[in-house]
Amino acid sequence: MISQNTMVHVGSPETKTATGGKSHLAMDVVYKDNNGQSRSKTLRDFANPALFKAIQGLNEGDTFYVEVEKNAKGFWEWLKVSTEPLEKPAAAGGGGNTRPATKSTGTYETPQERGRKQVFIIRQSSFDRAASMTPEDASFSKVASLAEKIEAWIMRGWKLNDDDTISRVETNDEDVPQ
Repeated sequence: MISQNTMVHVGSPETKTATGGKSHLAMDVVYKDNNGQSRSKTLRDFANPALFKAIQGLNEGDTFYVEVEKNAKGFWEWLKVSTEPLEKPAAAGGGGNTRPATKSTGTYETPQERGRKQVFIIRQSSFDRAASMTPEDASFSKVASLAEKIEAWIMRGWKLNDDDTISRVETNDEDVPQ
């Protein structure tokens, strides 16, 4: 992810000593993110020397762009900084999202899971509505037939793709079964 920021303050590098006795340079920066919120970050020279040096060259009021990524511990880590807009490099093979469509992080649904679930909901509610519209002694096939007509009417202008996502299609109301 790339964010645009405005530098508020760049602290002077200070020598810090770690518990193991090794020393390193640390620098505190205060900046405003693209939402205008003030943020601060402590940068360490050993983590990313090029980034540390680039931040040292910034002045109050400078606009800068940072490429950030969550590390293994879940913290946002600055990877790259520039005074020019950064573009995420395109992935080999044509760019775009290269993650598998079925991969999900956390408990969020993938587009396929969401599309499949929406179709099931439509089918269930269509059958329920069809059952309420037919006499109690109607056969299952009669209720199912009416449910299919209701589902077709609801889904007009939409289609279920092979990958279980739903997409818009051109239609006119004459295409709906009677």
